[in-house]
Amino acid sequence: MSTLSNGSIKYTTTVGSDVTRDGFYAELCRASDAGTVFVAEAFWSDETLSFSVTVSENPVPFSVLEAFLAEARLRVPPSNSPQESNVFTHDVDASGA
Repeated sequence: MSTLSNGSIKYTTTVGSDVTRDGFYAELCRASDAGTVFVAEAFWSDETLSFSVTVSENPVPFSVLEAFLAEARLRVPPSNSPQESNVFTHDVDASGA
């Protein structure tokens, strides 16, 4: 588990395996007076070999989301899965639009 801070708000990242969904996840939570609040999840599906992100709280500070996604990218999926399968591709037409 790792900890991120944004001002006085503390966020934690947890990584684990999800047997039911057949994959691996990184979960971002923040502490609140009422307890732990789920903020976002990055999920790697072993079935589809794809990465997806779900954000359940808005707004999330950009710096926190960026750090969370960078950590998820490094730790999920496990190292024996092909990293190329979750690489973002972007096509730009000749006009640059």
